[in-house]
Amino acid sequence: MRFLQALHICLKALEVHTKAVVAATSAVEAGELEMDSDDFQRLYSPADVIEKLDALDEVREAIRMLGPDEVDNRADAVLRTVTLRWGAHNYVLNARVSGAEQDIEDSWTNMADTSDETAETLRAFVQAARSVLIEPGS
Repeated sequence: MRFLQALHICLKALEVHTKAVVAATSAVEAGELEMDSDDFQRLYSPADVIEKLDALDEVREAIRMLGPDEVDNRADAVLRTVTLRWGAHNYVLNARVSGAEQDIEDSWTNMADTSDETAETLRAFVQAARSVLIEPGS
Protein backbone atom coordinates (compact mmCIF):
# COMPACT_ATOMS: atom_id res chain seq x y z
CA MET A 1 0.00 0.00 0.00
CA ARG A 2 1.34 3.39 -1.00
CA PHE A 3 0.36 4.98 2.31
CA LEU A 4 2.50 2.55 4.30
CA GLN A 5 5.43 3.06 1.92
CA ALA A 6 5.17 6.84 2.21
CA LEU A 7 4.83 6.52 5.98
CA HIS A 8 7.92 4.31 6.21
CA ILE A 9 9.96 6.84 4.20
CA CYS A 10 8.62 9.71 6.31
CA LEU A 11 9.42 7.95 9.59
CA LYS A 12 12.96 7.20 8.38
CA ALA A 13 13.45 10.91 7.62
CA LEU A 14 12.10 11.77 11.07
CA GLU A 15 14.49 9.28 12.68
CA VAL A 16 17.43 10.90 10.92
CA HIS A 17 16.19 14.31 12.00
CA THR A 18 15.71 13.11 15.59
CA LYS A 19 19.35 12.04 15.67
CA ALA A 20 20.38 15.44 14.31
CA VAL A 21 18.31 17.23 16.97
CA VAL A 22 19.82 15.07 19.73
CA ALA A 23 23.34 15.71 18.43
CA ALA A 24 22.76 19.44 18.09
CA THR A 25 21.26 19.84 21.55
CA SER A 26 24.17 17.87 23.01
CA ALA A 27 26.60 20.07 21.11
CA VAL A 28 24.88 23.20 22.43
CA GLU A 29 25.08 21.86 26.00
CA ALA A 30 28.78 21.12 25.50
CA GLY A 31 29.41 24.61 24.13
CA GLU A 32 30.38 23.21 20.73
CA LEU A 33 27.47 24.74 18.82
CA GLU A 34 25.77 28.11 19.05
CA MET A 35 21.98 28.23 18.86
CA ASP A 36 22.12 31.13 16.41
CA SER A 37 24.39 29.18 14.04
CA ASP A 38 23.14 28.11 10.64
CA ASP A 39 23.59 24.43 11.59
CA PHE A 40 21.23 24.80 14.55
CA GLN A 41 18.71 27.00 12.73
CA ARG A 42 18.49 24.61 9.76
CA LEU A 43 17.07 21.97 12.09
CA TYR A 44 13.80 23.90 12.26
CA SER A 45 12.74 23.17 8.69
CA PRO A 46 14.81 20.56 6.85
CA ALA A 47 13.54 20.26 3.30
CA ASP A 48 13.79 16.45 3.23
CA VAL A 49 11.49 15.98 6.23
CA ILE A 50 8.98 18.51 4.96
CA GLU A 51 9.02 16.86 1.53
CA LYS A 52 8.32 13.44 3.08
CA LEU A 53 5.49 14.83 5.24
CA ASP A 54 3.93 16.46 2.18
CA ALA A 55 4.20 13.18 0.25
CA LEU A 56 2.53 11.30 3.11
CA ASP A 57 -0.28 13.85 3.19
CA GLU A 58 -0.75 13.51 -0.57
CA VAL A 59 -0.97 9.71 -0.43
CA ARG A 60 -3.30 9.97 2.55
CA GLU A 61 -5.78 11.85 0.31
CA ALA A 62 -6.17 8.71 -1.82
CA ILE A 63 -7.41 6.83 1.24
CA ARG A 64 -9.86 9.64 1.94
CA MET A 65 -11.36 9.11 -1.51
CA LEU A 66 -11.34 5.31 -1.44
CA GLY A 67 -12.31 4.59 2.16
CA PRO A 68 -13.78 2.81 3.91
CA ASP A 69 -14.39 5.26 6.76
CA GLU A 70 -12.63 3.17 9.42
CA VAL A 71 -9.43 2.97 7.37
CA ASP A 72 -9.74 6.65 6.47
CA ASN A 73 -10.11 7.61 10.13
CA ARG A 74 -7.10 5.50 11.09
CA ALA A 75 -4.99 6.99 8.29
CA ASP A 76 -5.98 10.46 9.50
CA ALA A 77 -4.89 9.55 13.04
CA VAL A 78 -1.52 8.33 11.72
CA LEU A 79 -0.94 11.53 9.78
CA ARG A 80 -1.94 13.61 12.80
CA THR A 81 0.49 11.82 15.14
CA VAL A 82 3.31 11.97 12.60
CA THR A 83 2.72 15.71 12.31
CA LEU A 84 2.76 16.02 16.10
CA ARG A 85 5.98 14.04 16.16
CA TRP A 86 7.49 16.50 13.70
CA GLY A 87 6.29 19.36 15.91
CA ALA A 88 7.94 17.70 18.90
CA HIS A 89 11.31 18.24 17.21
CA ASN A 90 10.73 21.98 17.13
CA TYR A 91 9.52 21.87 20.73
CA VAL A 92 12.89 20.35 21.73
CA LEU A 93 14.76 23.03 19.78
CA ASN A 94 12.67 25.84 21.24
CA ALA A 95 13.11 24.45 24.75
CA ARG A 96 16.87 24.43 24.26
CA VAL A 97 16.69 28.07 23.16
CA SER A 98 14.56 29.02 26.17
CA GLY A 99 16.99 27.26 28.48
CA ALA A 100 14.31 26.51 31.09
CA GLU A 101 15.06 23.11 32.57
CA GLN A 102 11.38 22.16 32.89
CA ASP A 103 10.75 23.10 29.23
CA ILE A 104 13.68 20.96 28.17
CA GLU A 105 12.49 17.98 30.21
CA ASP A 106 8.91 18.39 28.98
CA SER A 107 10.04 18.62 25.36
CA TRP A 108 11.91 15.30 25.51
CA THR A 109 8.92 13.67 27.19
CA ASN A 110 6.72 15.03 24.43
CA MET A 111 9.08 13.65 21.79
CA ALA A 112 8.91 10.17 23.35
CA ASP A 113 5.13 10.37 23.74
CA THR A 114 4.56 11.35 20.11
CA SER A 115 6.81 8.51 19.00
CA ASP A 116 4.72 6.06 21.04
CA GLU A 117 1.46 7.57 19.73
CA THR A 118 2.70 7.18 16.16
CA ALA A 119 3.38 3.50 16.75
CA GLU A 120 -0.08 3.03 18.30
CA THR A 121 -1.94 4.77 15.47
CA LEU A 122 0.06 2.80 12.92
CA ARG A 123 -0.93 -0.47 14.57
CA ALA A 124 -4.59 0.59 14.55
CA PHE A 125 -4.36 1.59 10.88
CA VAL A 126 -2.82 -1.74 9.88
CA GLN A 127 -5.46 -3.63 11.84
CA ALA A 128 -8.28 -1.67 10.15
CA ALA A 129 -6.76 -2.15 6.70
CA ARG A 130 -6.32 -5.88 7.29
CA SER A 131 -9.92 -6.27 8.38
CA VAL A 132 -11.09 -4.70 5.12
CA LEU A 133 -8.82 -6.95 3.09
CA ILE A 134 -9.97 -10.06 4.96
CA GLU A 135 -13.64 -9.13 4.99
CA PRO A 136 -14.33 -7.07 1.86
CA GLY A 137 -17.55 -5.13 2.02
CA SER A 138 -17.36 -4.56 5.76
